[in-house]
Amino acid sequence: MESAVRRLEVATRSEVAALQDAVRGFGPVHRVLEERLRSAEASLGQLSRGQGAPGGLPGKASELNLRVEELRDKVRCLDKDLQGFVAPVKHHDANIGGIEVELHSIGLRLNAAEARCEDLTQKVTEVDGLRQALCRVQGRSRWWFQRPRWFDIMGRTPGEDTEAPKEGAHLSAKVRDLEEMLKRLDRRFSGFVAE
Repeated sequence: MESAVRRLEVATRSEVAALQDAVRGFGPVHRVLEERLRSAEASLGQLSRGQGAPGGLPGKASELNLRVEELRDKVRCLDKDLQGFVAPVKHHDANIGGIEVELHSIGLRLNAAEARCEDLTQKVTEVDGLRQALCRVQGRSRWWFQRPRWFDIMGRTPGEDTEAPKEGAHLSAKVRDLEEMLKRLDRRFSGFVAE
């Protein structure tokens, strides 16, 4: 789970970097359009003042008016082009904001997953300790069940030791309790792994 979240985080950060590069790429184009627009406006101003045309404005009115209209058309086209570049930049800015929010959410989920992994590690350690305790108790229980043979070797009968049945029953009960605890921990461990 942690590795999948890491891969998603790396891929998302790569996408953010690509979008930022694309946004930066609009800058030079935007400046070129602004320069063309300023140049067109300057030419339009010169023509309206009668500059830049041989012989001045008299006798050239129709030609100047035509050129003025052409320049105005170019200015309108440049305005449209500029709007066409501004809209994608805004769109990419919005995407970057959404990706940053998603990255923050991924970071929170990653922190939660790490905390649960630490909790799981503690539970595994606890399970191992209980398994070792269970093995020790089961070993002692088997030793109690084998005691009658030792009594036979020593020429005694099991009935002569009244404490053995009591301790054997106590150990058997302890074994059952430990087995139940292990089952509960195994169920919790399986549920966490499935999740």
